[in-house]
Amino acid sequence: MTYAALTQRPINLNAYQQNELEQSILFDFRAVKDEEEDLGEDNDLTPADSMTPAEPLNNTESETSTLSAAIQKAENYLNAHSGNEAERPTNITPASFENNALVIQHHSANPVLRSLYSEGLKLCQPDNAVNAFGEPPFTNWAQGYRETLDYLFLVDEESGKDTVRLTGLLKMPRIDEMGEGEPQEGRFPSDHVCLIAEVELL
Repeated sequence: MTYAALTQRPINLNAYQQNELEQSILFDFRAVKDEEEDLGEDNDLTPADSMTPAEPLNNTESETSTLSAAIQKAENYLNAHSGNEAERPTNITPASFENNALVIQHHSANPVLRSLYSEGLKLCQPDNAVNAFGEPPFTNWAQGYRETLDYLFLVDEESGKDTVRLTGLLKMPRIDEMGEGEPQEGRFPSDHVCLIAEVELL
């Protein structure tokens, strides 16, 4: 949805894209981040191997003791945070299909973006330009997530006139060339693969 709003004029979103827009507005990244940080701060259990009990414990008793402490920590956290409404900014427009028009209006007021890989990949690597917009099938290849997340966008300085010419692209790896998640030693140094474009200023 965001890709379409950035690269198309006029912006015409189908029902699926409208729903995607609403769900993305509803998702509270700040709340998820705060929850992860709280869990990280509460994860301060003393490792079993550093415990110095008054009486020696066998392995089973030590493991049980550590597990009980972890369960108690989790219960304390849930009890402390249940029913408490997180503070929310007061200047956020509520998500709805009606208010989505404000988002579309915002995008429409901005200059349209050109995607260099959408323009060029189908010319130099047509069998790999399989994304719905002509983008590569993935730019992120992790253990549990493989999607197209990264783009090379540009905006022409003069509306309606090309001021940049694409002259070259780094080819992208194919799905059948990938295996386990990246990064891997001697392979890709990141789970995000590299995008490079060569352009000429007109």
